[in-house]
Amino acid sequence: MKRFDYLCDPRGRALNRIVELRIAPRFQMPLIVLTAAVVTLMAVYGIERHRRLEAGTLVAAYRVELQRSEIALRRAKVRDQQIDRLVLLDEHVTRIERSGDLESARLVLLANRLPRRSWLTSIDDESSAVTLSGRAIDLNTVGAVLARLVQNSPFANAMLTSANIDPNLHPQAYDYEVRSEVRP
Repeated sequence: MKRFDYLCDPRGRALNRIVELRIAPRFQMPLIVLTAAVVTLMAVYGIERHRRLEAGTLVAAYRVELQRSEIALRRAKVRDQQIDRLVLLDEHVTRIERSGDLESARLVLLANRLPRRSWLTSIDDESSAVTLSGRAIDLNTVGAVLARLVQNSPFANAMLTSANIDPNLHPQAYDYEVRSEVRP
């Protein structure tokens, strides 16, 4: 009599079939080696793929950080340039403040030397020379300006470079320009 087991375990059947599969003994060792090599290659491939994905994520994060750093560097450079400009401006203002006493004394000396009926319109100060521009009522006053600049003053070799009648002024006045060297 035959017995039928209706409650069979399907796992056991698949395992039995694999075990029942007969492989010639000469192919068993190469098949085991081939299977181990394939499993090893798949493991290495999986590890490398994981490492590449992780490296790609790190590269993307470093690129974002690099962009942030570049933006911060540009901002720092702009601030550095602004600071440099402010330092130069501060040095310039400090030089002006320090030279104020000397310049005011020089301007007082110059103003005291000008004759009546003459005035200055501009002073162009260069390193070793000064160009004075002004107006005078007549030519005699222009001559007096030149003569007084030469007498006992810090100005040497004063030279009249131009004297013209300004037709727009009533009464007429002369525009003059005197160039002089500054004595040390």
